[in-house]
Amino acid sequence: MGEAGVVGKRRSRAAVEAQVAQFEASGLMRAAFCRQRGLAVGALDK
Repeated sequence: MGEAGVVGKRRSRAAVEAQVAQFEASGLMRAAFCRQRGLAVGALDK
């Protein structure tokens, strides 16, 4: 379980790869990118 009892949503490999590509293109720090999108920082590790 995630923070405050919220269970994270599993994303497909393609969705994770798309988010990683968006992150790389954004020029943002990892934490800032994830915060803006409501993602856990580990979401980009998959």
